[in-house]
Amino acid sequence: MAREERDFSAAHSLYRESLKIFQELEHQRGIARLLECFACAAAAQYHSERALRLAGAAAALRQNIGAPLTPAEKAKLEANLKCTRPGLSETSSTAAWLEGWELPIERAIEEALLREAVSPAT
Repeated sequence: MAREERDFSAAHSLYRESLKIFQELEHQRGIARLLECFACAAAAQYHSERALRLAGAAAALRQNIGAPLTPAEKAKLEANLKCTRPGLSETSSTAAWLEGWELPIERAIEEALLREAVSPAT
């Protein structure tokens, strides 16, 4: 809800807290979901490459654990990432996604948690 209200600082704090819990529980599906949340927040702030890297990392994790998105979840994620398309060429979009796909999960989590990527609430 904080992300939808464009309170990205609050969203980041809530995502960070949730991610810590999922890491402690070793809940991989939850970690993938939080990477997608961070990706959507980055997309909403026009950080297109970051958004696609995080979404790519989440997709790779989901494939590794056998937990694909439902069709409804996939449609919602794609809608949230739609704003990344105009800012990047198809080649750049694909490269960012693949870079995320190849990131070790620990590195993807580190990138998600970077505070400087958060813009102030508008």
